Amino acid sequence: MNRSLIFATRLLAVTLLAGMAACSRFTPQSDRPMAEATPSGFTHGMPPSNQGPAPAWFAQRYNRARGVGEAMRRDHVTQWNKETGSYVYYVGGVLYAEYQPLRHALQIRSDLRGDTADTLCRWTEDGKLAIEPAGGEEICGQLLDELDKRIARTGQFPAIGS
Repeated sequence: MNRSLIFATRLLAVTLLAGMAACSRFTPQSDRPMAEATPSGFTHGMPPSNQGPAPAWFAQRYNRARGVGEAMRRDHVTQWNKETGSYVYYVGGVLYAEYQPLRHALQIRSDLRGDTADTLCRWTEDGKLAIEPAGGEEICGQLLDELDKRIARTGQFPAIGS
């Protein structure tokens, strides 16, 4: 009985070491593109990670608003709103942002206190922008820049830029 326990323990240790060695082969060791870092036939465009690709990957592949939304989703200051299924980022007197990860939609509004109307900017999954009131493209660009800068300051990812 004692020998079988020792054998089982050694077998478990060998299995664990073999599994760890196999996993380390698929971890990129440099900043090379994914196609070079993985074995042939394993190129799907996304880095192996439990978090998924970096927000800049979303910005390059889809649109900047989605990249900023993904960075906002990972930021430690952002809060989860379970009723709406979205991540919320708020800076008093500056902006209010909401990112819905299932729809990949980002919504930012200015949080100006006073008589001025808030500008509401909505980016859809395909990157189309809807503005209320109409004609505020410049303000929406400024709000997206502001959100990007603030998240870059508090999070682990650099600003995505324009």
